[in-house]
Amino acid sequence: MTEIEIDRKMAEKVMGWTVAANVYDEGGSGLWLYNGKLSGETVVKKFADFKPSINITHTFEVVKKMREKGFFLILNDTGCQYRCAFSSHENKAWEIFINKPPNDLYVWEATPQLAICLAALEAVK
Repeated sequence: MTEIEIDRKMAEKVMGWTVAANVYDEGGSGLWLYNGKLSGETVVKKFADFKPSINITHTFEVVKKMREKGFFLILNDTGCQYRCAFSSHENKAWEIFINKPPNDLYVWEATPQLAICLAALEAVK
């Protein structure tokens, strides 16, 4: 999966945004529509303005959205790769003592951004 494909899946499947103009594959000039204000006003965001697979600020927008969905982040730096999972276990205090809890899928990637994105996609399947 390319970074563009990952970013698109993140916007649709994790963030809950919809496509306003499906020209994503033609240079990334399409638009996302989403409810970004408390009033329910629809906000428009360009495809090129949301790149969680490479922009750590956008990646943490994903982490915030996953928290809203009841997940918490597990991220480890192993020295050569990053290991990431999102868990929805109720007893989060025990996470430090558990190597790999049941139902958690760990994703290994070269950057924390990619690890977080791919783990989020697995969690919301």
